[in-house]
Amino acid sequence: MFETLATQDLWTSVMVTNPSRFQGPNHPVESVSFHDTRWFIESLNALKPGLALTLPSEAQWEYACRAGTTSSTYAGPAVVNERGETAALNRIAWWSGNSDEQTHPVAQKAPNGWGLYDMLGNVWEWCADGDYGGHAGAHSDGPARGTGDDAADRVGRGASWLDDARNVRAACRHRNAPSLRGDGLGFRCVRRHS
Repeated sequence: MFETLATQDLWTSVMVTNPSRFQGPNHPVESVSFHDTRWFIESLNALKPGLALTLPSEAQWEYACRAGTTSSTYAGPAVVNERGETAALNRIAWWSGNSDEQTHPVAQKAPNGWGLYDMLGNVWEWCADGDYGGHAGAHSDGPARGTGDDAADRVGRGASWLDDARNVRAACRHRNAPSLRGDGLGFRCVRRHS
């Protein structure tokens, strides 16, 4: 799995134009649809044969996010005080409580125990899975379900710069139409298992 979200610099090196609202080469690329991410990944795989990148499944994403932990965030429980602040999130994530209503360059907050940055906050991350209303029937061993065009909605994980603390946690999931492009939607890649 990429240690950071896909950056605008990486995106433009493959796709040329930058769709992001919040511009910066080291900012996460955002305002990309699920379909856009698939096109990007196919293009990058064609440029670099053998790379075998894909979007992570929900199971892969959550396993990587938690990095062996069991609390709501990989920095511990996100206990929110009466002012809506949480010290755990401020150390690891850009969220509505500290983002100044914008994305930020990747890898500026503390990584999780496996060295992965921005697994929570900054931008939601598209996953390969279709949304079927929850985890019931999901694979526990990693593969995505509903990876074809049979699922109307797609899953995003991790929350973004505009979300409040209750959404910035490892278990939170969001569903979006695969054509949606929002300034809180990005992605990271993982290598496909052979």
